[in-house]
Amino acid sequence: MDVDRIITEYKINIGRTKPLGISGLQKSTRVFKVSEAAFMDNLYIIDTPSGKEIACHPHIVGKELDKLALSAAGEAAQTISSIILTNKKEDDTRIVVENVLRASQGYKLFPALKALLPSRPIPQLFIRPRYVSKSYRNHVTRELQVVYKDFSELPKDKNIVLIKPDTEATGASGVLSVTEALNESKKRGSNITDVVLYGFIAIPALKLLKKTTDEHGIKLHAFAIGNISELASNNYDMTLYGIDESYFSKHGEIKKLGSIVDKSTLENYLQEFIPGCDQPGDWSDRQSRIFTGLGYETGDIKGHLTRSINLIENLRKISKYEAWQDAIARKEITKLRKVLSTY
Repeated sequence: MDVDRIITEYKINIGRTKPLGISGLQKSTRVFKVSEAAFMDNLYIIDTPSGKEIACHPHIVGKELDKLALSAAGEAAQTISSIILTNKKEDDTRIVVENVLRASQGYKLFPALKALLPSRPIPQLFIRPRYVSKSYRNHVTRELQVVYKDFSELPKDKNIVLIKPDTEATGASGVLSVTEALNESKKRGSNITDVVLYGFIAIPALKLLKKTTDEHGIKLHAFAIGNISELASNNYDMTLYGIDESYFSKHGEIKKLGSIVDKSTLENYLQEFIPGCDQPGDWSDRQSRIFTGLGYETGDIKGHLTRSINLIENLRKISKYEAWQDAIARKEITKLRKVLSTY
């Protein structure tokens, strides 16, 4: 594979990452600060083997996904603690985790933080924004509503570091969730000083959330898994690099997508990543057990696997993969069909 050609062809931004030394991490974990990003300052990428496996392999679902997500979250918790929380004293600042249902808890950041900071109280908030009309891989025309929230654990008269694990695509649900937490905090005499994002993150979401936090004098921090992606035209797919399948399906024209990533991470991902594939996939539906606020339900794993096969097959048709790329795609389809046969 010609890495430099791929970087040029898909306009992949490899010139903004600076490696950081964070104590307590696994040797295989690498953390990068994204410098000179026009849209925000406190932007980081956490590259872990478990994060790469999740991003490259949509056949990973259920308990296997939970295990890998918890492994990645353990490294994220250590990183977030080292960069942000060490300077926040417990007597005047509370760490609060806002769970955006249904996707948030699948990132496993809350149990990772509790394991890292066992003596420190970490209240949880729950909110479920939902689009009025549901359709797969299309967030363009839908309207968000809050259909459930539980902020009963929100502390009174405290400074708050709000940690929000979630998939950040457009940022619309993120803005709604942060705004609700902000309004509720004010009612309780508390002040959100920092918002911390963790998960698969796209550039449009960062820009929108930065605008919102700036309006309220809040410092925004973001910790992305593997890379910071562009967003496909359906406002859903978040790829490392490749053809925008949704744009081609609608317009019949090729549109190429890249991301912000360290070159070493890109070289590692290229050996397993299917160009154009959505890294988080149907994140909630990849999970076998999902909390909705009112109870638990089963993720549509079968639907996720089926849709992933169809997406990859479409990408194979329109992308004119090189032999090594098509081999990666065919190998993943085989694994997807094997896992699908068990559901």
